[in-house]
Amino acid sequence: MAFELVYANQGATRNQPVSADLAALYEQAARAAGISAVRVSSGGQDASGPNRVGSHRHDHGNSGDIQLIANGRALDFTNPQDLPIIQKFISAAHQGGATGIGAGTDYMGNKTFHVGYGAPAVWGAGGSSKNAPEWLRQATAGEVLTGGGGTQTMVGSGGADTMQGGAPVNPPDPRPNPRRDTGPSPLLATLGPLADSVAASTNPYARRELPPGVGDVMSQFAAMATGEQQGPNPLTPPPAQAPLTPRPGASDPLTKAREAIAAIESRGSGDYGALGAQTGGDRAYGRYQVMGNNIPSWSQQALGKTMTPDQFLADPASQDAIFNNIFGGYVEKYGNPQDAASVWFTGRPQSRGGGATDVNGMSGNGYVDKFNRYYL
Repeated sequence: MAFELVYANQGATRNQPVSADLAALYEQAARAAGISAVRVSSGGQDASGPNRVGSHRHDHGNSGDIQLIANGRALDFTNPQDLPIIQKFISAAHQGGATGIGAGTDYMGNKTFHVGYGAPAVWGAGGSSKNAPEWLRQATAGEVLTGGGGTQTMVGSGGADTMQGGAPVNPPDPRPNPRRDTGPSPLLATLGPLADSVAASTNPYARRELPPGVGDVMSQFAAMATGEQQGPNPLTPPPAQAPLTPRPGASDPLTKAREAIAAIESRGSGDYGALGAQTGGDRAYGRYQVMGNNIPSWSQQALGKTMTPDQFLADPASQDAIFNNIFGGYVEKYGNPQDAASVWFTGRPQSRGGGATDVNGMSGNGYVDKFNRYYL
């Protein structure tokens, strides 16, 4: 998807461009959120002189007041359809290094956001942190994390945290998963998936060096995600429990990963037609239990078109393609399928999310163990 940084600050007091680093951050966050353009209404200014105003955050282009453009219009955080996309952008920007973020109806209206550098702070009306909207607090909180699908409250060694991952709450036995459609859930829903859903292959600013020997594996996953199949190069996961037999045809690494996640998420409860219980106004859909709020941006990223949850549920081929793109991106980013499975469940690699447990006692490590039983 092409990205455009649009300057609409020619007549503003802060009429300079934002810094190159901040422009790159805006693009990174926009790609994570599936946004086509960022419009700068107030940009950089000189650090001194008669024309500078307000705080020093905008000095040298280190902050901007921006609007997020999708489908030719500025997104509005009071619109429930726009809010998850906005949260995703803000979360990605925060994760990427933005330290000063402000928003609020009584601050700059419903469509304009301050995103930049400077002293760490989140604020709303009057520049006060106590006036920061709750959705903004969630989007910038270090423990509001996301993975592939269902949402749950997780408890780690440091206390309770709110986390989104690929698997809604599971019973200890990996098959089948009778929990689907068992009625209302007490889980706390959060919005605003993080930029982990963006593969480094589509995000040059997120590229990082891979451990020695991982390059061939990453190339194979990237090739499968884009349909350019290469020769076999099987992954070598760490030792695990005795493996279970995967479905017929599950031979290449990405297909095996798909089958493993499906075995945990939906087998026995609908497979491609599986529906998770309603959770905070959203639910998980399909074979891999992708949350409805993720479907529009993930389908745009993976397929170049925006799907509704109902369209996603009715299209098995698209479910597979979207899984390939998102899960393959996790593997490319973290270097192995086990961390990718952890991100799908907890929103974090195993080193950070392994100790967290859901309300039924399933931990991130336990989820990866189940994944390994099916994957190996």
